[in-house]
Amino acid sequence: MTATKLLLLNPANGPSFWGLDHAVDIIGCAYSNAPLALITVAALTPDDWQVALCDENVQPVDLDFPCDVVGITAMNVQATRAFELADAFRARGRTVVMGGPFATLDPDRCQPHVDVVFAGEAERTFPAFCRDFAAGDAVSRYTQADHIDLAESPVPRYDLLRPAAYAALPVQTTRGCPFNCEFCDIIVMSGRRVRTKPASQVLAEIDAIRALGHESIFFTDDNFVGKLGAARDLLVAMRQHFRATGDRPLLFTQASVNLADQADLLELMVEAGFTRVFLGIESPRQESLREAGKRQNVRGDLVARIHAIQRAGLMVWAGMIVGFDHDDAGIFAEQEAFLDEAGIAVAMVGLLNAPPRTPLFARLQAAGRIAAGSDWTDNCAWTNIIPKQMTRGELFTGYAELLARIYSQESYARRVLANIGRMGPPRQDSQKAARLPGVADLAHFARAAALFTLSPRAERRRHFLPNLLRVLRNQPRRAVEAAIHLGLWRHFERYVPDLVDRLRAATARESLSALAVTDRCLV
Repeated sequence: MTATKLLLLNPANGPSFWGLDHAVDIIGCAYSNAPLALITVAALTPDDWQVALCDENVQPVDLDFPCDVVGITAMNVQATRAFELADAFRARGRTVVMGGPFATLDPDRCQPHVDVVFAGEAERTFPAFCRDFAAGDAVSRYTQADHIDLAESPVPRYDLLRPAAYAALPVQTTRGCPFNCEFCDIIVMSGRRVRTKPASQVLAEIDAIRALGHESIFFTDDNFVGKLGAARDLLVAMRQHFRATGDRPLLFTQASVNLADQADLLELMVEAGFTRVFLGIESPRQESLREAGKRQNVRGDLVARIHAIQRAGLMVWAGMIVGFDHDDAGIFAEQEAFLDEAGIAVAMVGLLNAPPRTPLFARLQAAGRIAAGSDWTDNCAWTNIIPKQMTRGELFTGYAELLARIYSQESYARRVLANIGRMGPPRQDSQKAARLPGVADLAHFARAAALFTLSPRAERRRHFLPNLLRVLRNQPRRAVEAAIHLGLWRHFERYVPDLVDRLRAATARESLSALAVTDRCLV
């Protein structure tokens, strides 16, 4: 009997904040993060199936690849490309199935392009599909309505990846978030009850990555500290494991701002090897945070809490949003001033969007404030909301100008140095020492230094050399982290102007649309 052949496919993201496409050569790789969903699905596949994986972010897709089933995952921003690939494979007679965040949020939009849609977590539904497919009884939709115990999720098939192609390999320790942010689709997909993976399995996954020779690990949890006690227990287990093995991988993750209130947790993170954290901050305006249900961000001084995380020894990245009901035209200057005061260099500033099934979508739809025909899948380039205190054109214009200002060479470098300066030197005592630079870190430093110091462009040399020399004089033990972050400006140097051009085009379309409405009203 011939084995069923499965091709798992991750569509190209296109240039994006997360991809860091124009700077990954500093790390010596092709893309930022590997597709955790696909290697998890691969581990759920029957042993008698043959599994291959293609990540279009690091290799071209072979539309004639010999297979029986093509499994496509897609985050929201990948939806358009996912549909293109699905249509192409179906035209060649392949059975195409699709899951992931986009399929979970909007399965009806996916269904015309594929044979099977998976909505929700796949740990139970994908094995069920495999059994049904083998029996010739597969149905068009598999829905996982409740949330699984993470102990059911297998160790991902890291062996299917090309490790050297990625800046980091993924591990997930939790699903779900205890908070209730109005705009967030995470609680729609994963729930508000934080489910944790056994620490022994997390350590096994870390060991599997380290066995491949990779030093960087991205903990993909939407909120690593969503369950504080579990986070502490895991970090203690990691610290003990790393001390016993002599291992010190480079770790980073995502968390909520209340991390700042947990001094012992911050210390444990730095001891374990975490060097940076992405925080969902969203806005400097208290009214906008309250509107969004972001209650964890309105307790105490937000800038002071960020500084506390930086002083613990972490580089802070952030997610920011413009377009809340309480945002007027002054919000753009406030966002810029906030990032400057906080010393946050890498900020994913996006437009407020209302994904389907979120509380925000329900509220705005009831109010007639979902823009007809507007997409919601790329919050960096478009929005489906009608703002309350601005026109859509004014929102696009103010947002584009904000991006151009915060990612100017001078502004970006100033914020990098502010975060580095606040971190202080790594601790040296044997019991609580922060992670020290390894071979990979030094290689990253060397690449960044070469790319900038040998650049024929004077502005690149001015951006890198004087600022790095300041760090070398004052905090030489932080030079690697400073060099990497200064080097990341290469991505924003190219990505932001292209995005600004797209936003200007969007503004022009909005102006024409408004003019057309006015003309119709005058007839």
